[in-house]
Amino acid sequence: MKTLIVGAGAAGMMAAAQMSEHGADVCLVEKNSILGRKVIISGGGRCNITTTNSEIAVLMKQYPRGGRWLRFAMHEFDPEAVYAWFEGRGIPLKIEVRRVFPRSNKGTDVTEMFGRLFE
Repeated sequence: MKTLIVGAGAAGMMAAAQMSEHGADVCLVEKNSILGRKVIISGGGRCNITTTNSEIAVLMKQYPRGGRWLRFAMHEFDPEAVYAWFEGRGIPLKIEVRRVFPRSNKGTDVTEMFGRLFE
């Protein structure tokens, strides 16, 4: 059975990558001609990957409307896991003032990595 994921933004690409790496047959569709267009422009074109703050209580105060979901997400895939996931797929990262970016400062490196995962 094939899983259809509509939208190749950050969440769609990550969901498709995780599912396909675990053996699922995934089809990712996107209306834009560029994979992860908004991902590329995040962080001023450098692609803000994650936060360096893994203290759930602190993060929940910063995102009061999404705190409940964030608590669950952080337990499942915290910033350290995100960091390791990207580096394990050939995206060297760097930390700048509580945020994590590709060392290259190019958001396109991230979307190209996802593109290789879906070939």
